Amino acid sequence: MMRTARFVTFTAIAAGLVLGGAGCSSILGIDDFTTGTTAPDGMTDGADGTASSARIEGTITLYSGATLLPSHPASASVTWSAIASGAVQASTTTDASGHYLLDLTALPAMRTGQIATSFSSNLTEYDVPGTVTMPIQAHLNAYDQPAFDELVTRAGMTRISGSGTLVAIVESAARTPVAGAVVTSDPVIGTVVYGDASGFPRSDLGATTSSGTAWFFNATPGTSYTLFASAGGAQYADTYGHVLFTDDLRYAAVIPP
Repeated sequence: MMRTARFVTFTAIAAGLVLGGAGCSSILGIDDFTTGTTAPDGMTDGADGTASSARIEGTITLYSGATLLPSHPASASVTWSAIASGAVQASTTTDASGHYLLDLTALPAMRTGQIATSFSSNLTEYDVPGTVTMPIQAHLNAYDQPAFDELVTRAGMTRISGSGTLVAIVESAARTPVAGAVVTSDPVIGTVVYGDASGFPRSDLGATTSSGTAWFFNATPGTSYTLFASAGGAQYADTYGHVLFTDDLRYAAVIPP
């Protein structure tokens, strides 16, 4: 059983402009809620696999250049594929606003899979909740190489080639960002760099700002990481166990236990 999430922002470096190449995969990790309970996002869960269909929707945002100029690419492919075989089970493309709707119509057979887009890299497991009462939100941020290099510069870091980057978003029970939080990882991933109000790393900050973000650069691929935070006596955690891949860049929600 993994933790729940209202929406998870996937992040990847844009294919074709940086490491990785085109056509790779990236997906988020939502798993089942305890049977019969209501999750923080309004979805409820029955017995495992009881849902017959689900909709996943989100927006792709591509940040470009040293100014981190955002855009929403149109006509980007989005597919849902089986984890084991890689067979495509559902597909769509983004509209003019970079938004997509991906319908899974054969649950539970399609219940576990991976989202792939032309702007993402790396993959992990995605498991659709047993009963879905609202569309699952899955947003993807992508960076071209100059944009990612700018993030590293703003963080005051020297990136180790091939390493991963894990970004924590500390959130309240109402799923709003928490300012003033101190964030740690287990095992330790070097120096934590907190994000500014836009969520981009800034080397002179000592705690989270209104974006609730904290960046961990130079994570070791293949290592499982958990995240913890504290703010004003309140405790937060993400015990999902994030295993990053080579050159992976991923966001994770750190919420009250």
